[in-house]
Amino acid sequence: MSIRLGISWKELAPIDMWMLIIELLVLLLIFYEVVAGVCSKVRAQRRIKTTFQCMVRGQNLQAGAPHIGTEAPVAAAWVDSVEG
Repeated sequence: MSIRLGISWKELAPIDMWMLIIELLVLLLIFYEVVAGVCSKVRAQRRIKTTFQCMVRGQNLQAGAPHIGTEAPVAAAWVDSVEG
C-alpha cells in the first residue's frame, strides 16, 4: 500500500530528493540518540542496584564477623560460612 502525495517520484527535483534523504537521516539520528539515552539510563540503574546489593551483603558479613578473642571453632565456622 503506497501513500499518494499528489506528485510522483519522477516529478521531484533532485534537490527535493536530497532534502527528503537528509530529513530521513536526521530522523534516524534522533531516534538513535533517544534509544541510546534510554539504554544508558537502564544500564546505570541496573549497576546501581547491583552495587547496593553487594554493599548490603558486605555489611552483613562485617556485622556477623567474630570479634577479637572469639573462640577458634566459632571463628572457623564463620570463615566456612563466608567461603562456602
